[in-house]
This record gives sequence, structure tokens and C-alpha cells, in this order.
Amino acid sequence: MKYLLLLFCVLLVFISCSNKSNVKEKDSNLQIEHLANNKVDYDTTLFDFEPDIRLFTTMAFANISGYDFENTDSMSIDRIGLRNSLDSILTIEYKDKISEASKNDFFASIGKKAFSLSDPPHFIWLPDSLNLNHPAKKDSTYLELINEFYKVAKISDLWKKYESKLREANYQYIPFSSLAIDDILEYCRCSKDIFNVKKIVFNICPFMQNESGFTEYSNSQIYIVVSPRIEEPGPQAFYHEALHNVINPIVDGFTQKQIKKLLDASRVGFSERMKKMHGNYVGGYPFISECMVRTIDYILREKHFNYSKEKTLNEINNQYSYGLTLIPFFYEQLKEYETGSISLEEYFTTIIENYSFELEKERWQNFQMNGKY
Repeated sequence: MKYLLLLFCVLLVFISCSNKSNVKEKDSNLQIEHLANNKVDYDTTLFDFEPDIRLFTTMAFANISGYDFENTDSMSIDRIGLRNSLDSILTIEYKDKISEASKNDFFASIGKKAFSLSDPPHFIWLPDSLNLNHPAKKDSTYLELINEFYKVAKISDLWKKYESKLREANYQYIPFSSLAIDDILEYCRCSKDIFNVKKIVFNICPFMQNESGFTEYSNSQIYIVVSPRIEEPGPQAFYHEALHNVINPIVDGFTQKQIKKLLDASRVGFSERMKKMHGNYVGGYPFISECMVRTIDYILREKHFNYSKEKTLNEINNQYSYGLTLIPFFYEQLKEYETGSISLEEYFTTIIENYSFELEKERWQNFQMNGKY
């Protein structure tokens, strides 16, 4: 019976995929009826949808040692539940002891720590050959704390409570994984080798900020971690983080002299970006890449998911208000790109040449007056 239930639910997800335009929004969390621990078949040479105890442990540690960034009322049900469970186990003295360990960490830096560690019960820092391309600092104090926390907080017991729920959440996205990659490859007109050479590890993580995500890389894997989505499962959960694997190398392939016009673009909206984005995307290559990734993300949602033109434009306007001031420019440039046949990598030189600092400065000034880009 449980096996039949599992097959039925997977079938429903496939039907949802083929009818993307009818997907409705819902309040997403992991408080759903379990489909038991049965595994769903997928191509394990290309993907990994298994929950990761390293990520679970580091996020649990972070949540009890100072990682907040949201009012408690705004946190997901599962995040609040985990924090309450830990509060019932840990003493005030112990929480005070570790209270500064993750206070200023963002989810991405916590992820670096997670995927730079070996599996428990005794964490060690992975050797360079197995580590991330940009690993966490091998901090001996943190390593000592996380190993102590694993025992004191009885993480192995908590893991038994959450593992199947996390797996179920991950598995809802299996039918959309290859679709999302195909959408990206088709739009950017790039080689499949970008993704085929590494396994994509995907995890839904309800213990970090809402509507957040990050990606990390090693020599053999691409890690994509996202918070629970407001919308129904679909390819949109993959677009943003997977796009970084295409866009970052394109942007990073230009010298500072070649891409200077876009580097200067970060001066537009700088103060607003610092205020609303917690110091992220100050400028430089990460600012350019993030703006391009977000732009293509919304375009793909409109083409292949359930975004209307109006919703796309509203989202672009919203992102622009955060000081991500290249997004409307990229959106306009990509409309011209779509009419051609060359790859995005080849077209990027044209995008750079078409940028005008003065015009974009004027656009930002107009936006501040009327709220529309």
C-alpha cells in the first residue's frame, strides 16, 4: 500500500510538470504526511536527492548559536520545531558557550562548513582532493564545537525524526531536475558538458532563511540548497542556483578591462543595495553574475513555468528596488539575444558594449521618483 501511495504521488508530480500553467501557490513546509522511507528511482550518476546529515547538523548548530536574520514568527514551521527541540535538550550555559559561533554567518557560509566536513559521528575537515573549490576555513575551534554539539544535542536522534521528511521534500523535485537543466542549456545555447561532468546534489533545507538558496562546487559535485518554496514543486527551484554554473564562468572569463563598463554599473543603486541586501553583491563580478542569473531565472519561469509577463515585470521591478540595477538592462538585452542563434557566452561582449552608465544612472533616478524602472 505504501509503495502504491508513493507511485501515485510521483505520478501527480509528473502531471503537475506537464501542466505548469495551472500550478497554484501554497504555504510550503515539510509538515506533510509521510510516504515512508521508500526510495524513488532517479539517475544517481547525474543527481543526488538524499538529505545530508552534515547540512542538517551545521544548520541545527547555527540556529542555536546565533543564526537568526528573521523574526521567529517568520521562520518556517520546521525551523521553529527544530529550535524548540534543541532548546529542550541544551542548557542555557551550553547555548551561551556557543552563542557567537554562527551569529554573523549567512546560509552560504554555513553551507561551506557543512560540505567541507566528513560524515559524523566524528567530523573532520575533508582533504583538499575532496573539498569544495572554495572551502570553509579549517577552523580547529569550530571543528571541536561541532563535534561536541553533535553529541550534546543528540543529533543522531533528531536526524531520525527529520531524515524521511527531508527526503520526501527533496524527492518532490526529482521529475523537474532534468527539465530545468534542459531549459537552461537551451536558453544559454551552451554545452551539456557543463552539467554532465559533475553530479548535482539537491537539498531542500527548511532551517535557513525563507526564499533563500546557495550553490557550492567541488571537483565532482554541484551542491544546490534552497529553502522550501512558496510555489508548487517545479523546475524553478533549480533555475537560479544551476544558472550560476553557466553564468559565473562566462562573466569570470572577461578581464577587468574588458568588463569595466559592467563593473562600473555597481555604483548605480549602491547605497540601496547595501541597505536591503545585508552587504551582499557590493560590486565586482559577483554583482554582475547575480543580476544576470536573476534575470534569466525570471525569463525561464515565464517561458516554462507559470509566470505571466506581468509577474515577470513586477519581479524585475522588485529586484531593481533592492539595488540590483543591471537586471532591467539585462532583460532588455536578452530580448535581442533571443532573436539570434549565437550562444550567450558569445553574445555577452555585445551586452557589455551596449551598457551606458549615464542612461542607467538616469533610469535609477527616475525609479526613485516614480517607483517604476
